[in-house]
Amino acid sequence: DFAKIAFAKVGRKPAGTVVILVGEGLALGPQAKDLKLDALISRAGATAEFTGKAKTTLDLLAPADSPLDRLILVGTGTGDEIADGKGADNGGAEGNGWVNLGGLAMGALGKTKAATVLFERPDGKKPGRGPAADFALGMKLRAYAFDNYKIEKEGEPKKKTATITVSVADLADAQAAWVARGAIADAVLFARDLVNEPPNVLGPVEFADRA
Repeated sequence: DFAKIAFAKVGRKPAGTVVILVGEGLALGPQAKDLKLDALISRAGATAEFTGKAKTTLDLLAPADSPLDRLILVGTGTGDEIADGKGADNGGAEGNGWVNLGGLAMGALGKTKAATVLFERPDGKKPGRGPAADFALGMKLRAYAFDNYKIEKEGEPKKKTATITVSVADLADAQAAWVARGAIADAVLFARDLVNEPPNVLGPVEFADRA
């Protein structure tokens, strides 16, 4: 388990590494605007040709007078390009968009050990019950690594668990949705471990024991 997911109510001032969702035209939601880094985002976006297009990212170092260390911008495009607020609860394939976006964000974080995600739709619409949990599911799945037999090189420790806090407007809904998503994540990671084990370690008998 390389990502520990927790949800928090909007209101806490984030510090360290922060992930924000950016819409087409560098649109920002209320949480992102509260960071008061609009000018930095605008300049960096123009320089890197980042416009908030869906499934794009931009990695920024925060200014010296900011409580943040690093800012990861994740493009959502127009909100409808990702999922239109529909998640796995209603069986819609659209829900996979938030899962994929969470995976993209986790990949952009790299070896970061802790981060806060300001989860919101930049277009101002309410994301609904499932998307925050879907996004977290994507992050947890993307963080996976099988290094049980990896030889540690000097000065290169094994990958450690990243603590991810997802800041949401409706904490109760996100936590309720995460019960199912968290179970899915645990099952997928367990299956990946089984697949990755070599046959001289995990034969039919050992497989049955683990199951």
